[in-house]
Amino acid sequence: MLSEELQRKLDALPAQPGCYIMKDRAGAVVYVGKAVNLRARVAQYFQERTGDSRIFIPFLEDLLGDIEVMITPSEKDALLLENELIKKHRPRFNVRLRDDKNFISLRLSRTHPYPRLEVVRRVRKDGARYFGPYSSASSIRETLGIVNRHFQLRTCTDQVMANRRRPCLQYQIKRCPAPCVYSVPQEEYQRSVEEVALFLEGKADELTAQLGSRMKDAAGKLEYERAAQLRDQLHAIERSLEKQRTVLGEAVDQDVLGFHREGGLLEIQLLFFRGGRLSGGRSFSFSRQEFPTEELLSSFLDQYYESGAFIPKELLLPMELPEPESREAWLSERKGERVRVHVPERGEKARLLEMASENARHNF
Repeated sequence: MLSEELQRKLDALPAQPGCYIMKDRAGAVVYVGKAVNLRARVAQYFQERTGDSRIFIPFLEDLLGDIEVMITPSEKDALLLENELIKKHRPRFNVRLRDDKNFISLRLSRTHPYPRLEVVRRVRKDGARYFGPYSSASSIRETLGIVNRHFQLRTCTDQVMANRRRPCLQYQIKRCPAPCVYSVPQEEYQRSVEEVALFLEGKADELTAQLGSRMKDAAGKLEYERAAQLRDQLHAIERSLEKQRTVLGEAVDQDVLGFHREGGLLEIQLLFFRGGRLSGGRSFSFSRQEFPTEELLSSFLDQYYESGAFIPKELLLPMELPEPESREAWLSERKGERVRVHVPERGEKARLLEMASENARHNF
């Protein structure tokens, strides 16, 4: 049972956005959370809703010794503060993502006249196009190898490009037009840039149609060597795209979350769909988790996307999480366009959630 003093403290919590810090009877921080309405959110912990909550409520009443709150100006500030408090206190019942810089993406500038494809660890709001995330260094090396062989974008840094006086080996083996030295038409180079974007987005039909048209055009002009190069490029790209199985009817970017839980052990699986194709996935394992599942998934997502991971246009979840409107607005603001957070109950998207959960069970 809660002490009278603690009960009075809970009843007097403000109905404002902020973070709450739960401490055990020894004064150690055991859990940090955020809320649009602190009073209403904390009260939910002591309301019986499911079988899990009936077990959790007496556990929390025995554990809880004190609770502190920090009021913030907005919901967004509460989310940022929550992540900082988790890093600072390392509460034993919060899920914690290690800052291991494993979120690898590819960046393509929209402003440079001759952009290159860069490997980056964080997605920033800088107007560039980002692709990924990629699940491993080997998968990103394979992708870069295909782009380097068949699309002829430069690979050197901006500094090297600005100071080069003679073409490098990439030009000699016909993998770069050497814009560092020669006057390469920007519209021609940008056409290659757009084809790289189509390839990375998995837009097979549009890309192969463009390459096929260029190949026929070159043959019609009796440029047989160029036509042969485009033919080889087309065949290589078709083989690469065949490895990516299309599973969605619509060409959208989605992250799909599944999980499997047994007691205090929790396995979370994210599947990444880019342009309607399954491009990869990532699993996360957590132990000693006592708080309700929806609370843990909510904290996980906030930390994951705040860390710099690519934000898709749609996020599919297996259950309703606390404060869904706040999360959707925060993700939309970070991405710079509307992001939809959806809990499908039937149809194709529900089957994708089953696939993610099956992967979580397999990795458990």
